[in-house]
Amino acid sequence: MLTNSFFSPIKPKMKNQHYFAWTYICLICFISLKNVTAQNHTLSNNNSSSSSNFTPSANTTTTNTNTTFHFSTNIYYGRIADYTYLFEPEVTEGTWMYELKFGKKTLGQKQWQHAHNYPFIGLSFLYAQYGDAAIFGHSYSLAPYISYHYQFKKLHYFWQAQVGLAYLNRPYHAVYNQTNNVIGSKVNAIAKLGAGLQFKIHPQVHMQAHLSLTHWSNGKVQSPNLGINVGAAGISLLYFPTVPNFSPYPIANRTATPIIDKRIFVNIKLGYGLTESNTAGGPKYGVFNAAIILNKRRNIKTQYLAGIEFDYYMNLYYYTINQVAYQEKIYRKALKVYPFIGYELFFGQVSISLQGGLYVFNPFGEKRLTPTKLSLQYYMLPTYARSHKNLFISLYLKGHLSKADHVGMSLGYGF
Repeated sequence: MLTNSFFSPIKPKMKNQHYFAWTYICLICFISLKNVTAQNHTLSNNNSSSSSNFTPSANTTTTNTNTTFHFSTNIYYGRIADYTYLFEPEVTEGTWMYELKFGKKTLGQKQWQHAHNYPFIGLSFLYAQYGDAAIFGHSYSLAPYISYHYQFKKLHYFWQAQVGLAYLNRPYHAVYNQTNNVIGSKVNAIAKLGAGLQFKIHPQVHMQAHLSLTHWSNGKVQSPNLGINVGAAGISLLYFPTVPNFSPYPIANRTATPIIDKRIFVNIKLGYGLTESNTAGGPKYGVFNAAIILNKRRNIKTQYLAGIEFDYYMNLYYYTINQVAYQEKIYRKALKVYPFIGYELFFGQVSISLQGGLYVFNPFGEKRLTPTKLSLQYYMLPTYARSHKNLFISLYLKGHLSKADHVGMSLGYGF
């Protein structure tokens, strides 16, 4: 009999597997020292200059508002979290992650940028070298991100979020990688949250120290799907081609705030999703979804939600028609109904919503009684002064708290 260890590749011995990490740390120290020295030298040369040297401050402000691009390179060290008793692999090593970012500060050309206090937006490329690579391998991901910066006296702090797609090279395999019962597919979604402090080591070079949590999952499109979670600490080096301005822009520069219709409106959504049975490599089944939603706009960037959802699971339907115990009203056994409340955050015609509820109709009486849904919407028309008569599409992930249930798409219309 051939065991799993026979098929599992032997982990290569790499004496220099953290070469890039140490090189990066040394590079940051070198650049920091060089720029601080250069800055001090420049200041000392300007001490004897007349006050007229400082008069271009107004011009500097104008330049700052028009030059907002930046580049950053980041390094993280953390560990895969063994967060459930179902988690089979033994985590013995740390995880290194390397990230390149390109972004800019929003200038207020759109209303949502005013409402969100001019955040930074951009694109991130992340490479993760997981610990215990023979089991988890490594991954590449590409994701848009948004970053919010704040200043309190001399303290500069921030938080950021990003969601995108990732490729993992060592998912579960029934023969070659049985131990990895965490991720079942090579293509996954990635979500990352982070927060930290930012320090200026030169007018155009900044450093960040931050903590982050990164999650990889396929939404149970392919089992197993416990998901990889990595908590990490990191440092970043940011370069700005010109001196950045992190302060909010003057109120006078803002356009007039549109009038918001705060009446309650009704949305109807119809959707379809996919889920796989708990058996790895099993068949995939459809999930039909319908929802009636009441929404009340709070301001330009947020609105409250309440409604009722109907989910019809084809896997439960096929299960019941093959059971002798279920002979009457079989179609009802596959239906789940739950009322919910939610919150929606707008970025112009794009929005993110989160909702949670309780089952009121669940024939199989599952223990998971807390359905949740995270959705990404795109509205065909501007949403500032229009909370109804608007068509939108939605990509959603339904789960039960931290456990994914299925991924789907829906089409909706507001009345």
